[in-house]
Amino acid sequence: MINLESFDQYGTMGRFNPVTGVIHKAPRAKFEDVSFLGHFGTLGGRDIVFCRLREILQVFDGTSSWLALARTVSWLSDGDRRVLKVESVEASTPLVIEYDSLDASLEGDYVTSFSSQEDWDFGLFIFAVVSDTNRAQQIYR
Repeated sequence: MINLESFDQYGTMGRFNPVTGVIHKAPRAKFEDVSFLGHFGTLGGRDIVFCRLREILQVFDGTSSWLALARTVSWLSDGDRRVLKVESVEASTPLVIEYDSLDASLEGDYVTSFSSQEDWDFGLFIFAVVSDTNRAQQIYR
């Protein structure tokens, strides 16, 4: 089981079983003194996991996984539509998730001078982490 923090549900944590693809969600209080090895969030109506497993960053959609590397992850923005794409290094089917931008639904109270777009967009967060070598090496350790 991998302990995860929710990207989009404040105060929610989860335990992820990569074999079954199930995330058991619970309030943060049940996870005191626990280290977290990733995040989970909803993209395009699907529960997506971004975590470090066996020292390697990976993206999970259920029981399917893809290596999260700078050369395999891309993120596109077209108006209010976003696309997260994770290519496979084994030449199998890539993960492609299309989803709507949260920008339009954010109220001004939530946006501050120290926040960035990746604070609200899980797909962009994944892309930003793997695109920065130092960040990718340090996250979830």
